[in-house]
Amino acid sequence: MKRSAAPTSRVNQPYKKPSILSNHNFQTQSQPANVNPVRPNTQKSQSQDDTVIRDTSIFEENVEGQKKRRYTVVYAKQSNRKHKRWEGDGVLEVHGSRMWLRSEESGRPIVASGSARDLYIVHGARFNIGSYELEVQEEIKEKECVDYLIFCPPTELQLLLYQNVLDMITLDHREMIDFLLRICNHPVLLLARLKQILESGIKCVGVSQILDSFPPTCTVSDCYIADSNKFKTLFEMIVSFDENDEKTIIASYSKSALDLIEAMLASSLFEVLRLDTASPSERADIIKKFNTPNLFDHPNQVLLMNQHTKTMGMDLSGATRLVLFDSDWNVNSDILAKSLVWRNGQAKKCHIYRLLMSGSIEEKMLQRQQRMAGLDLTDISASQFDDDELCEIFQFHPESFCETHSRIKCKCVKNGCKGQKCPTAEDSPASQTANSMMNLAMGETQIRRSLEPDSQIIMENRAEKPTNEFLDWRHFEITEETRPIITDLAGFSNETLESISFIMIKEPQETTEELTDLPLL
Repeated sequence: MKRSAAPTSRVNQPYKKPSILSNHNFQTQSQPANVNPVRPNTQKSQSQDDTVIRDTSIFEENVEGQKKRRYTVVYAKQSNRKHKRWEGDGVLEVHGSRMWLRSEESGRPIVASGSARDLYIVHGARFNIGSYELEVQEEIKEKECVDYLIFCPPTELQLLLYQNVLDMITLDHREMIDFLLRICNHPVLLLARLKQILESGIKCVGVSQILDSFPPTCTVSDCYIADSNKFKTLFEMIVSFDENDEKTIIASYSKSALDLIEAMLASSLFEVLRLDTASPSERADIIKKFNTPNLFDHPNQVLLMNQHTKTMGMDLSGATRLVLFDSDWNVNSDILAKSLVWRNGQAKKCHIYRLLMSGSIEEKMLQRQQRMAGLDLTDISASQFDDDELCEIFQFHPESFCETHSRIKCKCVKNGCKGQKCPTAEDSPASQTANSMMNLAMGETQIRRSLEPDSQIIMENRAEKPTNEFLDWRHFEITEETRPIITDLAGFSNETLESISFIMIKEPQETTEELTDLPLL
Protein backbone atom coordinates (compact mmCIF):
# COMPACT_ATOMS: atom_id res chain seq x y z
CA MET A 1 0.00 0.00 0.00
CA LYS A 2 1.47 3.31 -1.10
CA ARG A 3 1.66 5.96 1.61
CA SER A 4 0.14 9.29 0.70
CA ALA A 5 2.47 12.26 0.51
CA ALA A 6 2.63 14.67 3.41
CA PRO A 7 0.62 17.82 2.94
CA THR A 8 2.70 20.74 1.73
CA SER A 9 2.30 24.40 2.59
CA ARG A 10 0.08 26.50 0.36
CA VAL A 11 2.87 29.05 0.09
CA ASN A 12 4.98 26.64 -2.00
CA GLN A 13 2.10 25.66 -4.23
CA PRO A 14 1.63 27.48 -7.54
CA TYR A 15 -1.14 30.05 -7.75
CA LYS A 16 -4.34 28.49 -9.02
CA LYS A 17 -6.64 30.71 -11.05
CA PRO A 18 -10.26 30.82 -9.91
CA SER A 19 -12.48 28.85 -12.23
CA ILE A 20 -15.83 29.83 -13.68
CA LEU A 21 -18.67 29.12 -11.33
CA SER A 22 -20.38 26.08 -12.78
CA ASN A 23 -23.49 25.91 -10.62
CA HIS A 24 -25.52 27.91 -8.11
CA ASN A 25 -24.09 26.06 -5.10
CA PHE A 26 -21.12 27.86 -3.59
CA GLN A 27 -20.04 24.85 -1.48
CA THR A 28 -17.98 22.66 -3.80
CA GLN A 29 -17.76 18.96 -2.97
CA SER A 30 -14.29 17.64 -2.12
CA GLN A 31 -12.94 14.83 -4.31
CA PRO A 32 -10.76 11.87 -3.19
CA ALA A 33 -7.01 12.27 -3.64
CA ASN A 34 -6.66 9.22 -5.94
CA VAL A 35 -9.37 10.34 -8.36
CA ASN A 36 -8.17 12.37 -11.30
CA PRO A 37 -10.43 15.34 -11.99
CA VAL A 38 -12.10 15.25 -15.37
CA ARG A 39 -11.52 18.30 -17.53
CA PRO A 40 -14.89 19.85 -18.22
CA ASN A 41 -16.16 20.40 -21.69
CA THR A 42 -15.69 23.99 -22.89
CA GLN A 43 -19.15 24.30 -24.44
CA LYS A 44 -20.84 22.93 -21.37
CA SER A 45 -18.93 25.31 -19.11
CA GLN A 46 -19.87 28.26 -21.28
CA SER A 47 -23.57 27.36 -21.21
CA GLN A 48 -23.48 26.95 -17.47
CA ASP A 49 -21.75 30.33 -17.18
CA ASP A 50 -24.54 31.94 -19.21
CA THR A 51 -27.09 30.47 -16.81
CA VAL A 52 -25.36 32.14 -13.92
CA ILE A 53 -25.31 35.47 -15.73
CA ARG A 54 -29.05 35.34 -16.42
CA ASP A 55 -29.86 34.65 -12.78
CA THR A 56 -27.70 37.04 -10.76
CA SER A 57 -30.12 37.42 -7.88
CA ILE A 58 -28.18 34.77 -5.96
CA PHE A 59 -25.19 37.10 -5.88
CA GLU A 60 -27.19 40.06 -4.57
CA GLU A 61 -28.22 38.47 -1.31
CA ASN A 62 -27.23 40.41 1.80
CA VAL A 63 -24.26 39.09 3.72
CA GLU A 64 -24.62 39.77 7.41
CA GLY A 65 -21.86 41.92 8.91
CA GLN A 66 -20.39 42.90 5.54
CA LYS A 67 -21.04 45.52 2.91
CA LYS A 68 -20.78 45.52 -0.84
CA ARG A 69 -17.56 46.94 -2.26
CA ARG A 70 -17.23 48.29 -5.78
CA TYR A 71 -14.15 48.81 -7.95
CA THR A 72 -13.55 50.28 -11.38
CA VAL A 73 -11.73 47.76 -13.59
CA VAL A 74 -10.69 47.15 -17.17
CA TYR A 75 -11.32 43.72 -18.60
CA ALA A 76 -10.61 41.54 -21.61
CA LYS A 77 -10.90 37.94 -22.68
CA GLN A 78 -8.04 35.72 -21.53
CA SER A 79 -5.33 35.47 -24.16
CA ASN A 80 -1.73 34.25 -24.46
CA ARG A 81 -0.73 37.17 -26.65
CA LYS A 82 2.27 39.21 -25.61
CA HIS A 83 0.59 42.55 -26.28
CA LYS A 84 -2.94 42.62 -24.92
CA ARG A 85 -5.65 45.19 -25.32
CA TRP A 86 -8.37 45.82 -22.81
CA GLU A 87 -11.82 45.43 -24.30
CA GLY A 88 -13.78 47.73 -22.03
CA ASP A 89 -14.36 49.38 -18.67
CA GLY A 90 -16.42 47.70 -15.99
CA VAL A 91 -17.37 47.65 -12.36
CA LEU A 92 -16.40 44.78 -10.07
CA GLU A 93 -18.81 44.28 -7.18
CA VAL A 94 -17.69 42.18 -4.21
CA HIS A 95 -19.99 41.03 -1.44
CA GLY A 96 -18.55 38.50 0.96
CA SER A 97 -17.21 35.59 -1.07
CA ARG A 98 -19.24 36.54 -4.12
CA MET A 99 -18.25 38.87 -6.91
CA TRP A 100 -19.55 39.77 -10.33
CA LEU A 101 -18.38 41.92 -13.19
CA ARG A 102 -20.70 44.46 -14.77
CA SER A 103 -20.17 46.33 -17.99
CA GLU A 104 -19.94 50.08 -17.40
CA GLU A 105 -21.64 50.77 -20.72
CA SER A 106 -24.70 48.55 -20.33
CA GLY A 107 -24.69 47.99 -16.56
CA ARG A 108 -25.51 44.31 -17.05
CA PRO A 109 -23.48 41.51 -15.43
CA ILE A 110 -20.97 39.75 -17.65
CA VAL A 111 -19.65 36.98 -15.44
CA ALA A 112 -19.85 36.01 -11.79
CA SER A 113 -17.88 33.92 -9.33
CA GLY A 114 -18.07 32.72 -5.76
CA SER A 115 -14.37 32.71 -4.88
CA ALA A 116 -13.73 36.32 -3.89
CA ARG A 117 -12.14 35.27 -0.60
CA ASP A 118 -9.15 33.93 -2.55
CA LEU A 119 -8.33 37.42 -3.82
CA TYR A 120 -6.51 40.40 -2.36
CA ILE A 121 -8.14 43.32 -4.16
CA VAL A 122 -5.94 46.42 -4.30
CA HIS A 123 -5.07 49.01 -6.91
CA GLY A 124 -3.34 47.43 -9.92
CA ALA A 125 -4.21 43.84 -8.96
CA ARG A 126 -4.85 41.40 -11.81
CA PHE A 127 -6.89 38.22 -11.61
CA ASN A 128 -9.36 36.16 -13.59
CA ILE A 129 -13.09 35.65 -13.34
CA GLY A 130 -14.09 32.84 -15.62
CA SER A 131 -12.74 33.58 -19.08
CA TYR A 132 -12.12 37.27 -18.31
CA GLU A 133 -8.95 38.92 -17.05
CA LEU A 134 -9.32 42.04 -14.90
CA GLU A 135 -7.11 44.85 -13.67
CA VAL A 136 -8.34 46.91 -10.72
CA GLN A 137 -8.17 50.69 -11.14
CA GLU A 138 -9.59 52.15 -7.91
CA GLU A 139 -12.27 51.56 -5.32
CA ILE A 140 -15.58 53.37 -5.71
CA LYS A 141 -16.43 54.85 -2.35
CA GLU A 142 -20.01 55.22 -1.27
CA LYS A 143 -21.35 58.74 -1.45
CA GLU A 144 -21.44 60.17 2.07
CA CYS A 145 -23.44 63.38 1.88
CA VAL A 146 -25.76 64.77 4.53
CA ASP A 147 -28.57 67.05 3.32
CA TYR A 148 -29.97 69.83 5.48
CA LEU A 149 -33.04 72.02 5.00
CA ILE A 150 -32.58 75.15 7.11
CA PHE A 151 -35.79 77.13 7.69
CA CYS A 152 -35.22 80.72 8.81
CA PRO A 153 -38.13 82.85 10.09
CA PRO A 154 -38.72 86.22 8.39
CA THR A 155 -37.69 89.44 10.10
CA GLU A 156 -40.12 92.28 10.76
CA LEU A 157 -38.93 94.17 7.68
CA GLN A 158 -39.31 91.07 5.51
CA LEU A 159 -42.83 90.49 6.86
CA LEU A 160 -43.84 94.07 6.03
CA LEU A 161 -42.39 94.06 2.53
CA TYR A 162 -43.67 90.57 1.72
CA GLN A 163 -47.24 91.47 2.63
CA ASN A 164 -47.08 94.76 0.72
CA VAL A 165 -45.93 92.99 -2.44
CA LEU A 166 -48.75 90.46 -2.14
CA ASP A 167 -51.25 93.32 -1.81
CA MET A 168 -50.09 94.81 -5.14
CA ILE A 169 -52.66 93.06 -7.33
CA THR A 170 -51.65 95.22 -10.29
CA LEU A 171 -48.22 93.58 -10.47
CA ASP A 172 -47.52 90.93 -13.07
CA HIS A 173 -47.06 87.50 -11.52
CA ARG A 174 -43.49 87.24 -12.86
CA GLU A 175 -42.55 90.56 -11.28
CA MET A 176 -44.25 89.54 -8.05
CA ILE A 177 -42.30 86.27 -7.91
CA ASP A 178 -39.05 88.14 -8.55
CA PHE A 179 -39.82 90.67 -5.80
CA LEU A 180 -40.73 87.96 -3.28
CA LEU A 181 -37.56 85.98 -3.95
CA ARG A 182 -35.47 89.11 -3.45
CA ILE A 183 -37.19 89.75 -0.12
CA CYS A 184 -36.44 86.19 0.99
CA ASN A 185 -32.73 86.72 0.31
CA HIS A 186 -32.39 90.26 1.68
CA PRO A 187 -34.64 93.38 1.55
CA VAL A 188 -31.76 95.46 0.15
CA LEU A 189 -31.90 93.38 -3.05
CA LEU A 190 -35.52 94.47 -3.56
CA LEU A 191 -34.62 98.08 -2.80
CA ALA A 192 -31.88 98.05 -5.43
CA ARG A 193 -34.25 96.53 -7.99
CA LEU A 194 -37.00 99.09 -7.35
CA LYS A 195 -34.59 101.99 -7.71
CA GLN A 196 -33.29 100.46 -10.93
CA ILE A 197 -36.85 100.34 -12.28
CA LEU A 198 -37.46 104.01 -11.42
CA GLU A 199 -34.20 105.14 -12.99
CA SER A 200 -34.86 103.21 -16.20
CA GLY A 201 -38.27 104.81 -16.64
CA ILE A 202 -40.14 101.47 -16.80
CA LYS A 203 -43.77 101.88 -15.80
CA CYS A 204 -44.50 99.61 -12.86
CA VAL A 205 -47.55 100.39 -10.77
CA GLY A 206 -46.98 100.21 -7.01
CA VAL A 207 -43.20 100.68 -7.01
CA SER A 208 -43.32 103.97 -5.12
CA GLN A 209 -45.72 102.50 -2.57
CA ILE A 210 -43.37 99.60 -1.86
CA LEU A 211 -40.43 102.01 -1.57
CA ASP A 212 -42.27 103.91 1.14
CA SER A 213 -42.30 100.70 3.24
CA PHE A 214 -38.52 100.79 3.68
CA PRO A 215 -37.23 102.56 6.80
CA PRO A 216 -35.01 105.63 6.23
CA THR A 217 -31.97 103.78 7.60
CA CYS A 218 -32.21 101.08 4.91
CA THR A 219 -30.09 102.05 1.91
CA VAL A 220 -28.34 100.16 -0.85
CA SER A 221 -24.89 101.21 0.38
CA ASP A 222 -25.56 100.23 4.02
CA CYS A 223 -26.59 96.58 4.37
CA TYR A 224 -27.50 95.17 7.77
CA ILE A 225 -27.15 91.43 8.25
CA ALA A 226 -29.90 91.45 10.88
CA ASP A 227 -32.49 92.47 8.24
CA SER A 228 -32.41 88.90 6.86
CA ASN A 229 -32.20 85.76 8.98
CA LYS A 230 -30.86 83.86 5.97
CA PHE A 231 -27.89 86.21 5.79
CA LYS A 232 -27.38 86.05 9.52
CA THR A 233 -27.51 82.25 9.48
CA LEU A 234 -25.12 82.08 6.53
CA PHE A 235 -22.55 84.30 8.23
CA GLU A 236 -22.65 82.30 11.47
CA MET A 237 -22.34 79.06 9.50
CA ILE A 238 -19.22 80.26 7.69
CA VAL A 239 -17.65 81.32 10.99
CA SER A 240 -18.40 77.90 12.52
CA PHE A 241 -16.90 76.07 9.54
CA ASP A 242 -13.84 78.30 9.61
CA GLU A 243 -13.16 77.34 13.22
CA ASN A 244 -13.02 73.69 12.10
CA ASP A 245 -10.73 74.60 9.16
CA GLU A 246 -13.28 73.50 6.55
CA LYS A 247 -13.80 75.17 3.20
CA THR A 248 -17.22 76.20 1.98
CA ILE A 249 -18.91 76.72 -1.39
CA ILE A 250 -21.82 79.16 -1.58
CA ALA A 251 -24.05 78.78 -4.65
CA SER A 252 -26.79 81.16 -5.70
CA TYR A 253 -28.86 81.92 -8.79
CA SER A 254 -28.72 85.67 -8.13
CA LYS A 255 -25.61 87.65 -9.05
CA SER A 256 -26.73 90.55 -6.86
CA ALA A 257 -27.03 88.17 -3.88
CA LEU A 258 -23.49 86.91 -4.51
CA ASP A 259 -22.21 90.50 -4.64
CA LEU A 260 -23.83 91.16 -1.28
CA ILE A 261 -22.38 87.96 0.21
CA GLU A 262 -18.93 88.81 -1.12
CA ALA A 263 -19.02 92.25 0.50
CA MET A 264 -20.17 90.73 3.80
CA LEU A 265 -17.41 88.09 3.90
CA ALA A 266 -14.66 90.38 2.64
CA SER A 267 -15.37 92.82 5.46
CA SER A 268 -14.89 89.91 7.90
CA LEU A 269 -11.39 89.11 6.57
CA PHE A 270 -12.38 85.99 4.60
CA GLU A 271 -10.60 85.26 1.33
CA VAL A 272 -13.40 85.19 -1.23
CA LEU A 273 -12.98 83.41 -4.58
CA ARG A 274 -15.55 83.76 -7.35
CA LEU A 275 -16.04 81.54 -10.36
CA ASP A 276 -18.90 83.35 -12.08
CA THR A 277 -16.91 86.55 -12.67
CA ALA A 278 -13.69 84.78 -13.69
CA SER A 279 -12.70 84.05 -17.26
CA PRO A 280 -12.39 80.42 -18.43
CA SER A 281 -8.59 80.67 -18.28
CA GLU A 282 -8.70 81.96 -14.69
CA ARG A 283 -11.08 79.28 -13.39
CA ALA A 284 -8.46 76.54 -13.47
CA ASP A 285 -6.15 78.58 -11.22
CA ILE A 286 -9.02 79.42 -8.85
CA ILE A 287 -10.05 75.76 -8.55
CA LYS A 288 -6.44 74.66 -7.96
CA LYS A 289 -5.99 77.32 -5.29
CA PHE A 290 -9.26 76.39 -3.61
CA ASN A 291 -8.46 72.67 -3.49
CA THR A 292 -5.01 73.31 -1.98
CA PRO A 293 -5.00 72.98 1.84
CA ASN A 294 -4.63 76.22 3.74
CA LEU A 295 -1.36 77.19 5.34
CA PHE A 296 -1.03 77.94 9.03
CA ASP A 297 -2.64 81.23 10.11
CA HIS A 298 -3.94 81.79 6.58
CA PRO A 299 -7.46 83.17 6.13
CA ASN A 300 -9.90 80.47 5.17
CA GLN A 301 -11.26 80.52 1.64
CA VAL A 302 -14.89 80.71 0.60
CA LEU A 303 -15.84 80.01 -3.00
CA LEU A 304 -18.82 81.82 -4.53
CA MET A 305 -20.41 80.57 -7.71
CA ASN A 306 -23.52 81.20 -9.74
CA GLN A 307 -25.52 78.05 -10.37
CA HIS A 308 -26.01 79.11 -13.99
CA THR A 309 -22.25 78.73 -14.50
CA LYS A 310 -21.28 75.62 -16.44
CA THR A 311 -19.67 73.18 -14.03
CA MET A 312 -18.93 70.30 -16.39
CA GLY A 313 -15.66 68.66 -15.34
CA MET A 314 -15.09 70.87 -12.29
CA ASP A 315 -13.54 69.15 -9.28
CA LEU A 316 -14.21 71.12 -6.09
CA SER A 317 -13.50 68.28 -3.69
CA GLY A 318 -11.46 70.62 -1.50
CA ALA A 319 -14.73 71.74 0.09
CA THR A 320 -16.75 69.68 2.53
CA ARG A 321 -19.58 72.21 2.97
CA LEU A 322 -21.95 73.43 0.27
CA VAL A 323 -24.57 76.09 0.97
CA LEU A 324 -27.43 76.59 -1.51
CA PHE A 325 -28.43 80.14 -0.64
CA ASP A 326 -31.46 80.03 -2.95
CA SER A 327 -32.99 77.54 -5.34
CA ASP A 328 -34.50 77.19 -8.78
CA TRP A 329 -37.86 75.84 -9.88
CA ASN A 330 -36.05 73.00 -11.66
CA VAL A 331 -34.82 70.36 -9.21
CA ASN A 332 -32.19 69.15 -11.71
CA SER A 333 -30.24 72.40 -11.27
CA ASP A 334 -29.93 71.82 -7.53
CA ILE A 335 -28.90 68.20 -8.07
CA LEU A 336 -26.12 69.34 -10.41
CA ALA A 337 -24.88 71.84 -7.83
CA LYS A 338 -24.84 69.18 -5.10
CA SER A 339 -22.56 66.97 -7.17
CA LEU A 340 -19.77 69.57 -7.08
CA VAL A 341 -18.51 68.69 -3.61
CA TRP A 342 -18.45 64.92 -4.12
CA ARG A 343 -16.00 63.45 -6.58
CA ASN A 344 -13.96 60.27 -6.64
CA GLY A 345 -11.14 60.84 -4.19
CA GLN A 346 -13.22 62.76 -1.65
CA ALA A 347 -12.15 61.34 1.70
CA LYS A 348 -14.39 63.34 4.03
CA LYS A 349 -18.11 63.40 4.60
CA CYS A 350 -19.83 66.25 2.75
CA HIS A 351 -22.60 68.45 4.11
CA ILE A 352 -25.11 70.22 1.85
CA TYR A 353 -27.27 72.99 3.31
CA ARG A 354 -30.25 74.67 1.69
CA LEU A 355 -31.51 77.91 3.21
CA LEU A 356 -35.20 78.83 3.03
CA MET A 357 -37.40 81.52 4.54
CA SER A 358 -40.14 79.65 6.38
CA GLY A 359 -43.71 80.05 5.16
CA SER A 360 -42.63 81.88 2.00
CA ILE A 361 -42.48 81.21 -1.72
CA GLU A 362 -39.21 79.33 -1.20
CA GLU A 363 -41.09 76.57 0.61
CA LYS A 364 -43.51 76.42 -2.33
CA MET A 365 -40.53 75.95 -4.63
CA LEU A 366 -39.28 73.12 -2.42
CA GLN A 367 -42.66 71.39 -2.46
CA ARG A 368 -43.00 71.79 -6.20
CA GLN A 369 -39.54 70.34 -6.77
CA GLN A 370 -40.50 67.23 -4.83
CA ARG A 371 -43.67 66.81 -6.88
CA MET A 372 -41.71 67.17 -10.10
CA ALA A 373 -38.85 64.91 -9.00
CA GLY A 374 -38.08 62.19 -11.53
CA LEU A 375 -39.72 64.00 -14.46
CA ASP A 376 -37.64 64.95 -17.49
CA LEU A 377 -38.13 68.70 -17.24
CA THR A 378 -35.32 70.86 -18.58
CA ASP A 379 -37.06 74.24 -18.84
CA ILE A 380 -39.20 75.35 -15.93
CA SER A 381 -39.69 79.07 -15.39
CA ALA A 382 -41.96 81.37 -13.44
CA SER A 383 -44.18 81.87 -16.50
CA GLN A 384 -45.33 78.24 -16.70
CA PHE A 385 -48.01 78.32 -13.99
CA ASP A 386 -51.77 78.20 -14.19
CA ASP A 387 -54.11 80.17 -11.94
CA ASP A 388 -54.44 77.43 -9.32
CA GLU A 389 -50.68 77.03 -9.04
CA LEU A 390 -50.19 80.78 -8.72
CA CYS A 391 -52.80 80.93 -5.99
CA GLU A 392 -50.90 78.26 -4.06
CA ILE A 393 -47.50 79.86 -4.65
CA PHE A 394 -48.62 83.24 -3.30
CA GLN A 395 -49.95 81.81 -0.04
CA PHE A 396 -47.99 83.19 2.90
CA HIS A 397 -47.70 81.50 6.31
CA PRO A 398 -45.66 83.90 8.48
CA GLU A 399 -46.64 82.20 11.74
CA SER A 400 -45.43 78.74 10.68
CA PHE A 401 -42.00 77.48 11.74
CA CYS A 402 -42.04 75.08 8.78
CA GLU A 403 -45.04 74.99 6.47
CA THR A 404 -43.63 71.93 4.68
CA HIS A 405 -43.66 69.94 7.91
CA SER A 406 -47.30 70.85 8.48
CA ARG A 407 -48.19 70.04 4.89
CA ILE A 408 -46.90 66.46 5.02
CA LYS A 409 -48.90 65.97 8.26
CA CYS A 410 -45.96 64.52 10.13
CA LYS A 411 -46.79 63.53 13.73
CA CYS A 412 -43.25 63.33 15.07
CA VAL A 413 -42.23 65.06 18.29
CA LYS A 414 -39.75 67.25 16.34
CA ASN A 415 -36.69 66.07 18.23
CA GLY A 416 -35.06 64.09 15.43
CA CYS A 417 -36.56 60.70 16.32
CA LYS A 418 -38.38 59.20 13.36
CA GLY A 419 -41.54 57.20 13.93
CA GLN A 420 -42.50 58.83 17.24
CA LYS A 421 -45.58 60.97 17.70
CA CYS A 422 -47.21 62.90 20.47
CA PRO A 423 -50.42 61.53 22.03
CA THR A 424 -53.32 63.39 20.46
CA ALA A 425 -57.09 63.22 20.38
CA GLU A 426 -56.84 60.88 17.40
CA ASP A 427 -55.75 58.07 19.74
CA SER A 428 -59.04 58.18 21.69
CA PRO A 429 -61.70 55.42 21.21
CA ALA A 430 -64.16 57.89 19.68
CA SER A 431 -61.57 58.93 17.12
CA GLN A 432 -60.79 55.29 16.28
CA THR A 433 -64.50 54.66 15.61
CA ALA A 434 -64.60 57.66 13.32
CA ASN A 435 -61.49 56.40 11.54
CA SER A 436 -63.13 53.02 10.88
CA MET A 437 -66.10 54.76 9.25
CA MET A 438 -63.67 56.84 7.24
CA ASN A 439 -61.94 53.68 6.04
CA LEU A 440 -65.26 52.41 4.69
CA ALA A 441 -65.70 55.64 2.78
CA MET A 442 -62.16 55.38 1.46
CA GLY A 443 -62.95 51.87 0.22
CA GLU A 444 -65.80 53.27 -1.86
CA THR A 445 -63.45 55.94 -3.15
CA GLN A 446 -60.95 53.32 -4.26
CA ILE A 447 -63.67 51.48 -6.17
CA ARG A 448 -64.62 54.71 -7.89
CA ARG A 449 -61.02 55.48 -8.74
CA SER A 450 -60.58 52.02 -10.23
CA LEU A 451 -63.03 53.06 -12.94
CA GLU A 452 -61.09 56.24 -13.76
CA PRO A 453 -58.54 56.40 -16.58
CA ASP A 454 -55.14 54.98 -15.69
CA SER A 455 -53.32 58.16 -16.71
CA GLN A 456 -55.22 60.24 -14.17
CA ILE A 457 -54.47 57.79 -11.35
CA ILE A 458 -50.79 57.68 -12.28
CA MET A 459 -50.51 61.47 -12.20
CA GLU A 460 -52.26 61.62 -8.82
CA ASN A 461 -49.98 58.96 -7.36
CA ARG A 462 -46.94 60.74 -8.77
CA ALA A 463 -48.03 63.96 -7.09
CA GLU A 464 -48.60 62.25 -3.74
CA LYS A 465 -45.47 60.12 -3.54
CA PRO A 466 -42.74 62.82 -3.45
CA THR A 467 -44.59 64.72 -0.71
CA ASN A 468 -44.00 61.88 1.74
CA GLU A 469 -40.27 61.77 1.04
CA PHE A 470 -39.63 64.23 3.85
CA LEU A 471 -41.16 61.77 6.29
CA ASP A 472 -37.90 59.82 6.09
CA TRP A 473 -35.90 62.87 7.19
CA ARG A 474 -35.10 63.80 10.78
CA HIS A 475 -37.10 66.80 11.97
CA PHE A 476 -35.82 69.23 14.59
CA GLU A 477 -37.51 72.16 16.21
CA ILE A 478 -35.05 74.52 17.87
CA THR A 479 -35.40 73.87 21.61
CA GLU A 480 -33.05 73.47 24.54
CA GLU A 481 -33.34 69.71 24.12
CA THR A 482 -32.43 69.62 20.44
CA ARG A 483 -29.69 72.27 20.43
CA PRO A 484 -26.83 69.90 21.43
CA ILE A 485 -27.95 67.33 18.87
CA ILE A 486 -28.14 69.85 16.02
CA THR A 487 -24.80 71.47 16.81
CA ASP A 488 -23.15 68.04 16.82
CA LEU A 489 -24.74 66.90 13.54
CA ALA A 490 -24.60 70.09 11.51
CA GLY A 491 -21.41 71.62 12.89
CA PHE A 492 -23.21 74.78 14.01
CA SER A 493 -22.60 77.02 16.96
CA ASN A 494 -25.31 78.13 19.37
CA GLU A 495 -25.25 81.58 17.74
CA THR A 496 -26.20 80.01 14.41
CA LEU A 497 -29.36 78.48 15.85
CA GLU A 498 -30.63 81.86 17.04
CA SER A 499 -31.89 82.72 13.54
CA ILE A 500 -33.28 79.25 12.67
CA SER A 501 -36.78 77.96 13.40
CA PHE A 502 -36.72 74.41 11.99
CA ILE A 503 -34.25 71.93 10.48
CA MET A 504 -34.69 68.76 8.43
CA ILE A 505 -31.73 66.39 8.10
CA LYS A 506 -31.31 63.49 5.69
CA GLU A 507 -28.39 61.29 6.64
CA PRO A 508 -26.85 58.64 4.35
CA GLN A 509 -28.25 55.17 4.79
CA GLU A 510 -26.62 53.23 7.56
CA THR A 511 -24.26 50.54 6.32
CA THR A 512 -22.93 47.48 8.03
CA GLU A 513 -19.42 47.21 9.41
CA GLU A 514 -16.81 48.07 6.81
CA LEU A 515 -14.42 45.36 5.67
CA THR A 516 -10.69 45.71 5.37
CA ASP A 517 -8.95 44.36 2.30
CA LEU A 518 -9.91 40.75 1.77
CA PRO A 519 -7.19 38.41 3.11
CA LEU A 520 -5.29 36.12 0.77
CA LEU A 521 -6.13 32.61 1.90
